[in-house]
Amino acid sequence: MNAYELTDTTVQQLQRVATNMHIGVRYLEGLSLSLNWKADFAQEIKELGDKLYRFALDGSPGELASTAFMDAMREGSRLSSRAWSSMLEKTSLDAVMPGITKLEGAAENLLNNLPCEGTPNLKTILLSERERVVSANIDDLTPFERLKHQHDLKAIGTGLDAADHIESERAEVSTPRISVKVSALNVEFVNEPILRSWVNAMSIRGALPANADFFEPFLEHVDKHFHADQSICKKLGEAWMNACPQVEPEGLSVAATAILASACSSRLESLEHSAADSVRNILAEAYREMSARNTKLSPVHEAKSQSEELGALAVQLPKLADQLAWVERDLAYGAAKTSIQELLKTMERVSEKAESLLREENAEGPRP
Repeated sequence: MNAYELTDTTVQQLQRVATNMHIGVRYLEGLSLSLNWKADFAQEIKELGDKLYRFALDGSPGELASTAFMDAMREGSRLSSRAWSSMLEKTSLDAVMPGITKLEGAAENLLNNLPCEGTPNLKTILLSERERVVSANIDDLTPFERLKHQHDLKAIGTGLDAADHIESERAEVSTPRISVKVSALNVEFVNEPILRSWVNAMSIRGALPANADFFEPFLEHVDKHFHADQSICKKLGEAWMNACPQVEPEGLSVAATAILASACSSRLESLEHSAADSVRNILAEAYREMSARNTKLSPVHEAKSQSEELGALAVQLPKLADQLAWVERDLAYGAAKTSIQELLKTMERVSEKAESLLREENAEGPRP
C-alpha cells in the first residue's frame, strides 16, 4: 500500500500492531538473558526490539508502509518460532508465540486493506501467563523446574516493563509540552555497599517509615513474581509518602523503584540469599541502627543512664574516700595533709548528694 493511502485509523492500528510485536520481542530478549542463548541470536532479538520500538512509538505513514516495517514483523515471527522450537519444556512462550504469529498476519492484512479480526494484546497475554505461573506450588517443583519458573517470570516482567514504558512514552509524545519530561527508568542497584549506605542515609534523615515491617508486603510480591512492575512501585511510593509526609514525593517515588528493582537484581543474589532477602537484610540492619539511635535519644534511656551513673558514683566515692584517708594518715601536718582533708570533706558532701539523687530516682521511677 502507498503511504498516502494509509488513513489515520490504519496508521494507529499499525502502530498498535508494532507495539505488541515490540512487547513480544522484548519478552524474548528477557528469555535470552536468562537462558544464555547464542550471542548472535540474542543480538538479533535486541536489535529487532529497538527497531520495532521506533515503529510503535511514532511510525510515520511512510515508514509503516515501507518494506522495512513488514520485514520487521516477519522477523519477529521468525525469531519467536526459532526460540519456541528450541524449548524442550512448557513455558510462557507457548502462549506468547501464537500471538506474535497473529501480529504478522494482522500487519499484512492492514497494509492490504483486508479484514483484520483484532490485534492480539501481548500485555494481556503476559499478565495471564504471569498469574498462571505464580499459581504453581513452588514446593512441588524440582530444582530445574524452579529455575525455569524463575526464568519465565523474569522474561514476563521484561515484556510488561516494555509495555508500561511504551504506554507512558506515547502519552508524552502526544501531549504538547514546553519542557521535555525525562522518562522513568527501572533503576537497578548493582553495588550492595552503595545500597546499604543509601538506606542508612535514608534512616538518618528520617525518610524511612517507622514500622520495620513496612516493606515486607512489597518484597513478598517480588519473591512471588521475580519482578517489580510500575504498578507495585507506584503502590510502594504512595504508601511511603503517606508514612513519611515530610519527605518530597518525587524522591520517595525514585526510592520505591530503587528498593524494589534492587530486590529483583541478579547482582544482589548469592548462593545463600535471593536479591529480595539481601534487601531485607539491608533494611533490617538500618532499622536496628535507627532503633539504637532513637533509644539513646529517648528521655527514658537518658533517665536510666543518669540512674546508672549515680549508682556507679555512689559506689566509687566511698572507695576513693577510704584511699585518701589512708594516704592522709601517713602524711605529716602541712599543705598536702590539709588539701587531702579538704578533699575528704568535699567528697563526703558529693557522696551524700549522689545518694540523695539516687533515692529520688528510685522513688520516682523512670521518667516518661
